[in-house]
Amino acid sequence: MVTNRVEFEDGYFKIDGKPEFLYGAEVHYFRIPKGEWQDRLQKVKEAGCNLVSTYIPWIWHEPYEGKVDLTGKTHHQRDVVGFLDLCHEMGFYTIVRPGPYVMAELVNYGLPGWLLKNYPEIIARDKNGSLHPLAVVSYLHPTYLNKVRDWYRMVMPIIKERLISRNGNIIMVQLCNEIGMLNWVSGKSDYSHITWTYFLKFLQNKYGNMEQLNKTYGTNLEDYKEISPEAICNQSIFSRDWGLFWRWYIKKYVEELTAYAKKEGIDVPILINVHGFKDYSLYSRGIDYPIGLSQLYSISELPQTVLAGDFYPGRIGYDTFHDLVIASEFTKAIQNIEIPLFSAEFQAGRLADRPRIYPQDLELNTRTCVAHGMNALNYYMFAGGVNLEGIGEFGRYHEWQAPLASNGDKRPSFFNARRMGRFFKTFGRQFVRTRKKVVTHVGFYPDYYMTETEELNKGEEVSKLIHERENFFFDGIIRLLICANLHFQAHDLLKVSLEELMECKTLWVFAQEMMVEDIQQKLVQYVQNGGKLILFPHVPVKNMVGKRATILKDALQIKVEDRLNGRYLASYKGYRSFSVMNPYLFKEDENTISLVCLDKSRGICGIRKTVGKGEVVVLGFGFNHMYNYQIGIIKDLALELGIEQEFLTDNDNISIVARVENEKGFISVLNYDDIPQKFKILRKNKELFDGHEITLNPRSGLILPWNIPLTDDLIIEYSTVEILSIDCNQNGFSLAVAGNGSTQGIIKLTGKSTTRIEIDGRRVLKVEGQGDDIFINLDLDSNQEEVLVDVFIDID
Repeated sequence: MVTNRVEFEDGYFKIDGKPEFLYGAEVHYFRIPKGEWQDRLQKVKEAGCNLVSTYIPWIWHEPYEGKVDLTGKTHHQRDVVGFLDLCHEMGFYTIVRPGPYVMAELVNYGLPGWLLKNYPEIIARDKNGSLHPLAVVSYLHPTYLNKVRDWYRMVMPIIKERLISRNGNIIMVQLCNEIGMLNWVSGKSDYSHITWTYFLKFLQNKYGNMEQLNKTYGTNLEDYKEISPEAICNQSIFSRDWGLFWRWYIKKYVEELTAYAKKEGIDVPILINVHGFKDYSLYSRGIDYPIGLSQLYSISELPQTVLAGDFYPGRIGYDTFHDLVIASEFTKAIQNIEIPLFSAEFQAGRLADRPRIYPQDLELNTRTCVAHGMNALNYYMFAGGVNLEGIGEFGRYHEWQAPLASNGDKRPSFFNARRMGRFFKTFGRQFVRTRKKVVTHVGFYPDYYMTETEELNKGEEVSKLIHERENFFFDGIIRLLICANLHFQAHDLLKVSLEELMECKTLWVFAQEMMVEDIQQKLVQYVQNGGKLILFPHVPVKNMVGKRATILKDALQIKVEDRLNGRYLASYKGYRSFSVMNPYLFKEDENTISLVCLDKSRGICGIRKTVGKGEVVVLGFGFNHMYNYQIGIIKDLALELGIEQEFLTDNDNISIVARVENEKGFISVLNYDDIPQKFKILRKNKELFDGHEITLNPRSGLILPWNIPLTDDLIIEYSTVEILSIDCNQNGFSLAVAGNGSTQGIIKLTGKSTTRIEIDGRRVLKVEGQGDDIFINLDLDSNQEEVLVDVFIDID
């Protein structure tokens, strides 16, 4: 047995010592006839995937208590052993997801019916003792855990024998699925006796004695056993403790599952996936995705555990693409820097056939996320299927608008997935070793998203928080930074050290009136030691339970004169009479520079001042991205603070993101509009790619190589077309290339000289350059058709 064959290094997976971009496909053997498994897997391989993922549903394999079938004795589609072995034979890495919960659009979310029927005591309860409306279980109920342990004793041995550590192909095991999601979507927590008992122990560990608890809660109780929801006077403190308890509770649950798995011999990394995208008809939004991160926050502390996101953005366009960027950055922020950014459920289709998911959505989703740091993804679903024996929550059919239909036909999105797969197969190992080029930093405070259930989202203060984090943070300042191509790295304000913060020249922090003292103090030290802090739209004046805490306000000497409610007009530099919401009025002094002023001499609502060795900017107003001129405001403000776009284009409608390492890498250009866009690429306002113009089709993109080695002495200095594959031979190499809108393209090679170049089998003359520069001019089909370029090199 060989251990540690799957490692994390600097944000990517290493398997057997080699970097890997994991490009995966969710294929459910239990929804596809066994005789068709090889057909589907062959098509998955054709799409360029190196990973197959599948649930192993408890409901399917143990339909009757104690009668488990994992080899197909009762139905050929229960032969999970055969499916896993076929995946191995065909050369795939595999991720298995044996539950207990799998969701997967199955009845009881994948739990067997007998479990809930025979053991109703495991079902969560509300405050009144009634059954939870979604019949979610109490995760730490001993009866439930015993039954899970029995299931693991049956299923884990067949997984263990196929682990990569035993020369198999299983590289990760996901335990449970979307933990806490059912509590979030229902808004209902669990007050069962078991869960409440754990909560009392949590309080005991936190407060130590009744005197301290009574003082904090405003109670007069003699024993912890007397505590009940009704007995607690201070609901804000209870809400905070309840939210922190649930983070601990979910972590404890995962620790239990992990211990069971390890006891059965599982020694590969554990995978836990994060829920949170929400459907809004045509679009899905990620504005609530950080709620899932908050719920699962403490799991990030567990060793060899990957938190992977569920990314379901629906239709991707200019209005919502930033959701993917923010979700990616926040997922990275709460984990160890070595852990790769991974989406275990990456939208390839949608459960219902309306609204439609188009091939451009699959491709733009992929291009956006990998541009912003994702190094592994798993398309869900990649192959449609059929639910048997009544296990489907939504009926028999499970098409999912997947790239492969339930009959195996290739849908149009298959070809988009295949194009991306060819790129990752060619460049994946180089790609994962590059890093997104950032020019600024953003603070993420997970506690602002501790609002998953009704106990945690009551009251005017929380309603204001939810409104402002959606409108002034997600769809406000942070979106404006992304649209301005001022790309950032996010940092978890709870975990980040002062030393790490000091590596950030500028830091944007969304703040409410509530913020814990520790973070306030950390931000004070950041500024005093030389950092530039941009704070919006509030200055904290109390902690998270409502007690006065003005550490940040006092240390930075921020003087508030008044607070106005409603919409006002303001001005900044040459931008006159733009809209701001609920502005503060700040007092002027000799150390304060006025940045943003309300019209009609009503006062200053944005200030800048020097504090210690650093600076603070306070934008004391709500700012929602509604108008294009707002991007100009953010750009000018950033420039004033020394934040400047590094990679940009001459067309503000193009999103450009560079992933680089030592002056080489890949430049992603994306057009989220429904019209074509033309542009040139620049670096610090100097033209790159010799000033050649590129055209992008509506809702499309390209990943362009920049100074990428082809051989030891020949590099691709640049290409205005996407290189999908490189095939080397004794005479040189062949490049398969494609555009995404341009009818002309050029590839510049530097290094060893060539004898001739052929394009689609026709010999052409190279354009003469300087020295060993080689320019290959291409005529392209604007409909993305490939061109084959054969380059013959001199052999010394």
